[in-house]
Amino acid sequence: SSLNAALHAVRVYHLCGDLEAEREMASKTIELAHHNRYAYYAALGKCHVGWVTGMAGDIDDGIAILTEGLSELRQTGTSLPLPGLYVLLSQLYVRAGQLDEAKRTLAMATGEKESPVWAADIERVRGDILAADWAAAEAAYRSSLAIARRQRAGLFMCKAGLSLAHLLQSRGRRREGYELLSECLVKEGVAHEVLNARQHE
Repeated sequence: SSLNAALHAVRVYHLCGDLEAEREMASKTIELAHHNRYAYYAALGKCHVGWVTGMAGDIDDGIAILTEGLSELRQTGTSLPLPGLYVLLSQLYVRAGQLDEAKRTLAMATGEKESPVWAADIERVRGDILAADWAAAEAAYRSSLAIARRQRAGLFMCKAGLSLAHLLQSRGRRREGYELLSECLVKEGVAHEVLNARQHE
């Protein structure tokens, strides 16, 4: 029960983007798992530590830790969490500028047992990989947004919308990006006035 609670906290902090809290709870999960010899939980905790390490700036170490965690997780025979973790690893490769590895890793996410919950995020990261080709990146971001809308997945909708808005702004289409973000936030119940107050920043 303690491990389940700790891992749930890790996932909540991850979704909130609180890297420090995610690292703290992931480390606690690993400690509890090792003490009780639960390889599955220890591997999941290590994956999250790798993600946080990479996002905090130590990209090479983060990639190494997350890759090791994935290897240990596969040894437990589980498959359900793998697609989402491959998406995280692919994002770290993008940050490292290793686009071929990012593409290969993202293909592993789609090659696992079908997991529709990650479909929108997979398309969003595909857009990141294709960033040098702005038209292809825009198509991928719009695909991600369409999937998220269809699934009513508010978090993925906002993430795809933010990525697309950044791209549109870089192409001189700032107003279009603003309207897109406004739609995403309003659909998620965020006050429209919040975005209005920031549009001139």
